[in-house]
Amino acid sequence: MTLEEANFYEFYYIEEYESEVVTGKGYNIQKGGHNSPLSEKTKEKIRQYNLENGSFLTEHNPLEREVICLETGKIFKNCKEAE
Repeated sequence: MTLEEANFYEFYYIEEYESEVVTGKGYNIQKGGHNSPLSEKTKEKIRQYNLENGSFLTEHNPLEREVICLETGKIFKNCKEAE
């Protein structure tokens, strides 16, 4: 997907689901498609959240889930550890 396509779909779905803060249905401040860089303050908030709650990306990344070896029954923390 190109950046232009990503911007289009971001804008489209924010509109489709009315997920702006002003609608009371979402967290988006803008309509999307702007690719604004994150401020240092925002990066720090994300870092703090991830430290306290675990990273959303890690929790939902299939490569970071436990892996069980079918031959030995050994449980590994993730795919990389199982290699």
